[in-house]
Amino acid sequence: MLPDQISALIPDQQSGRAARRLVKPAHWKQLASNSRLLWGQCRSKGTRYFHTIVDLVRPQYYCNCASRKRPCAHVLALYFMYGDKNEAIRIDSEVPEWALEIGPKMLAHGALPEAESPEQTQARQLARMAKRQKRIGEMQTGLLALEDWMVDLLRQGLARLSEAPDTFWEDQASRLVDAKLGSLAKRVRYMARIVGTPGWHEKMLEEFSQLYLLIRGFEKLDSLPGNVQYELLAQAGLALRKEDVLEEPGIAGSWLVAGIVTGNEEDLRFRRTWLYELETARFGLLLDFAFGDQPFAGDWEIGQAYGAEAHYYPAAYPQRVLLDKTQSLTFEWPEWQAFERWNALYAHTAQIMGQDPWIVRIPVVLRGIPVYQAEDQWVFVDADQKFVSLEGHSDSLWVSMSLSAGNPITILAEWDGKRCQLVSVMEAGRVLGL
Repeated sequence: MLPDQISALIPDQQSGRAARRLVKPAHWKQLASNSRLLWGQCRSKGTRYFHTIVDLVRPQYYCNCASRKRPCAHVLALYFMYGDKNEAIRIDSEVPEWALEIGPKMLAHGALPEAESPEQTQARQLARMAKRQKRIGEMQTGLLALEDWMVDLLRQGLARLSEAPDTFWEDQASRLVDAKLGSLAKRVRYMARIVGTPGWHEKMLEEFSQLYLLIRGFEKLDSLPGNVQYELLAQAGLALRKEDVLEEPGIAGSWLVAGIVTGNEEDLRFRRTWLYELETARFGLLLDFAFGDQPFAGDWEIGQAYGAEAHYYPAAYPQRVLLDKTQSLTFEWPEWQAFERWNALYAHTAQIMGQDPWIVRIPVVLRGIPVYQAEDQWVFVDADQKFVSLEGHSDSLWVSMSLSAGNPITILAEWDGKRCQLVSVMEAGRVLGL
């Protein structure tokens, strides 16, 4: 199973923490796996051992503990150890007798399932399509309710929002979650955070306009081009499965890790890894999430290049990718195709936002001079002495100024049309992650 699939199994934060405490080999005996199954006996507080076995391909598992939460911490711990490639797991082709008695849902002897018949495949695909259409219908109903909520707020005036209690926002976010619109629930929680901040009325109207455009797009979903449909669904919270993306043709290339951004989003940690294709200067985004102390999938090193096939998620302006057939490679450092004048940057931005008005961040390579202004305000100055706002960690910004020493430097930034978030500095022969 993939790390994302394992993360999806975790019932709550407490279970994830409990499982992490059990990944030490000292808690286990008979810890082994074959090509399909992973099993072990986890010691309880007394002398009893819980029998635990998991399927490494499908989300099937068993444990004879009394926990009401499923999967339990013992099952999750097995998955975590496998994902961490724990050396305590030995390879054994023989499944122990206690594991063979588990029941019909688990695969005895690690045998692979029988191949589906064409009829079974068709039935499974039809059931999946029906489930997807049902969810889209629930999302459309939720979007209509969201529109009513926004219209009411505009009629009453945004000024009243400064007096709204936290429950006002959280209740609306919960309704969106119930309507399978989890991504939009995050946007409502963002609205709650910006109330009272400088320029919050303008920011709120920007959010409203983005959501209104999304609602109008959903009304015409079936008549829109395929990539725009995928974009709308992803914005609302219904993304493609990784296995579906990997089935699409990949783009072979030499991909340089140009920058990495990490942070927290509610109960999850996220990692954005920006890839730069050395021949075409095209960007790709690897997006990873991890729960609690769970490690991210893959270990990407800034400044390292990889030969790989990139499979782009379909979108109005494709950015997110999955890499396949990856191998490290040696390479010659490119001549960075950087914007040196912000007029060209704005034209580039307008073109992209014309394709995808919901895009949140655009990776850009810029060449200019970082300048500190009063009250912790930074700008990045171009060849025409025009500037854009530059943001980032304070230490990173001062490092960029030190590297510049008053001369132009090349940076990778995440650009939202108004502000640049500093990601890395690109010098001759190296990339410095900031």
